[in-house]
Amino acid sequence: MAAPTLLVSANFEIGEPVDEISFDLITTPTFRTLEPSGRGFHQIVMDSLVATEKKQEELAADDGEHKINVSKILKEKNKTDDDEFDYYELFGLEKLRNKATQDHIKKAYKVACMTFHPDQNMTNGVPDDTMFKRVQTAWDVLSNPRKRIGYDSSGEFNDSIPAYFGDESKFYVTFGPVFERWTKWSHAALPALGDDNTKYSDVEAFYKSWANFKSWRDFSFDDEYDIEDAENREEKRWMERNNEKVRLEKKNNERKKFVQIYELAKKSDPRILNRRRQQEEEKKKRQEKQEEEKMKKLVAQAKKEEEYKLQQEEEKRKIAEEKMNASQEQERIKREDEATRRRFRDLCAPYSVMSQMLTKKQIGNKILAEHVEFIVARSDAAELNAKNEQLSAATEAEPFVQILNDMYEHIKKNNIQVKVGIATSQQTDNKSTGREWTTKELAALTKAIKQFPGGVSGRWNKISKAVGTRTAQEVQEKTTEIRNNAAAGIPQTSNKEHFEDFSKAKENGATKKKEQEDKMNEQYKEQLKTTSGSVKDVENWNNEQQKALENALKTHKDVKGEEKWVKIAEELGNKTKEQCKERFEHCKKLVQAKKK
Repeated sequence: MAAPTLLVSANFEIGEPVDEISFDLITTPTFRTLEPSGRGFHQIVMDSLVATEKKQEELAADDGEHKINVSKILKEKNKTDDDEFDYYELFGLEKLRNKATQDHIKKAYKVACMTFHPDQNMTNGVPDDTMFKRVQTAWDVLSNPRKRIGYDSSGEFNDSIPAYFGDESKFYVTFGPVFERWTKWSHAALPALGDDNTKYSDVEAFYKSWANFKSWRDFSFDDEYDIEDAENREEKRWMERNNEKVRLEKKNNERKKFVQIYELAKKSDPRILNRRRQQEEEKKKRQEKQEEEKMKKLVAQAKKEEEYKLQQEEEKRKIAEEKMNASQEQERIKREDEATRRRFRDLCAPYSVMSQMLTKKQIGNKILAEHVEFIVARSDAAELNAKNEQLSAATEAEPFVQILNDMYEHIKKNNIQVKVGIATSQQTDNKSTGREWTTKELAALTKAIKQFPGGVSGRWNKISKAVGTRTAQEVQEKTTEIRNNAAAGIPQTSNKEHFEDFSKAKENGATKKKEQEDKMNEQYKEQLKTTSGSVKDVENWNNEQQKALENALKTHKDVKGEEKWVKIAEELGNKTKEQCKERFEHCKKLVQAKKK
């Protein structure tokens, strides 16, 4: 059953409003073909021309003036190669070209179809479809995105490297149009080159953006082989491989040229050059400033070191001056002390006797000289000075001697020790142990007293350290005891015996050592007798010959072998090389024996 047809009918007059429209459903379809003729045909043609002009006006209103230049295209109609035609010019889009959208192309295609329709182009009264076919070819290319990219990638393009010789005034004129041309192939929008007034941040952004430049050209429109002409799949793949190889080569050449242009522009850009010069000047100023600050620091450091050195020298001078003053003060005190004691002895001299064998009656108004020395040894300078005043005031012998006897008894009764030479820095905990001194300790004490005489700083501590088994107080007490006993005439039998025992032990030790050395020498001589048969040549060397041998050994120490002894013998003159060698071995054995 046929589909129902909706028939619309209306009863109205032209120029009057429509009051009613009726819809009748007709079940039987009706077909009728109307052919225009006469005035009707003329009206259709006129409507078509009006529609074409209207389409062109709409396209021009939307995208600017891009009307089809029909007269120019018709003049080139006789070109045999379709590739010689500009498809965008055929559609009136030569100004937009690759910027034209698909809507632009669709609208332009419709206008071109109506413009170059065979019915609109007659040649000798016969419809001419030459241009209409070319419109269809252009549509096949421009409507296909892949083919359009290939077509847009083809054609003439000035990719030459500009000639630039360093003239900064011509930089922007030279490179500005070059970068503007290359924007045609960029996927993304890229900034313009700018001028001298462009901010440096924009300049950096410009070169950063162009460093990531990527071209969309694929050079497929100029392929050597058309894969549609391939007869089989293998031939098609072979064509594709060869075409791809040629495209890749063209792509690499394009990239190399752009990189050369980019690097030349960046190297020659006056804004970058000025920036570098400015940075170099700033860097130079910073370096000069750093050098200046460094020099100031060095000067300040040198000044500080000089001040510190002067301060140290001043402190050393003050310390040395204090030491000298202290030494002078000690010397002064010592001189005053000696003068006081000398005066005391001088005052006591007329009333003193030397013999201990006298009785008290024989002594009379006299005092033993040993008692005077005992008083001097165990009294300090202040006490002796006060007693000197009293003794000077005493004009008679009896009170004079009485003063001395009182002093002697007082010192003896209270066991007052000698105060002369006691170090003020001596420690209070150096108490006497009360044990008897051994021979070894007395020998060490005697040696230390000679090594550290009176006046040495910290004398008693140093002597105590040398003895090793006694405190400073014990050392001082023992020394004072020996001195006082010697001054008072008290015999030191035990000490003498100790020293004699020590001397005997020392002599015995030396004797034993000498006996051992003699024994070793005898053994060595026996050994020489067994080797050379004579000892006289080895030992018969005087001091001058021995000294000459030693000097020759030092002079020829770097010479090796027998040549060394030949030169030594020549230098000595009166000895052979064998004698020199034997003497050297003899001395060597003696040294080794002494070490053992």
